[in-house]
Amino acid sequence: MRRRLEIAGRVQGVGFRPFLFRLASALCLDGVIGNDSKGAFAEVEGPDQLVERFVSRLSGEAPPLARVRRVDVQSQPPRGEAGLRIVAWDQRGHGDSEHAALYSWAADVCDARVVLDSTSSEPVHAVGHSKGGSILMALIGYAVGNYAGLLTAQLTFLAGTP
Repeated sequence: MRRRLEIAGRVQGVGFRPFLFRLASALCLDGVIGNDSKGAFAEVEGPDQLVERFVSRLSGEAPPLARVRRVDVQSQPPRGEAGLRIVAWDQRGHGDSEHAALYSWAADVCDARVVLDSTSSEPVHAVGHSKGGSILMALIGYAVGNYAGLLTAQLTFLAGTP
């Protein structure tokens, strides 16, 4: 079974894609997780019972800052794809094309390296949030001497903390 879920509400910038990824991974589902101008989405594929469990757990286990307003679920034909990935689809819909493979984590890190390498021969200060912060952390391993300072902002909430 394969389902496409379109999730509307406060689901961007609150750790929602990593949450979807962890939930789908825990259920051993395959597919694609991402967001676009309308909110977040997930296309998950696997045994019927596990896909239905994913759908039912989605709203109740969302990150603390997320507010799920609506979940639209559509049946999709199974694709038989193996693995689960988070894609970065841009506002122009480029991820919704045959070029989706270009939006991999490795490609994003490579693009950031090219931009930072071309901006200055002096060490730069870099700031990143969420995925951007994680990409910056990956860049440190590439050339630590290229950065005068690094600031990442990642919100993490632990159960039972205010």
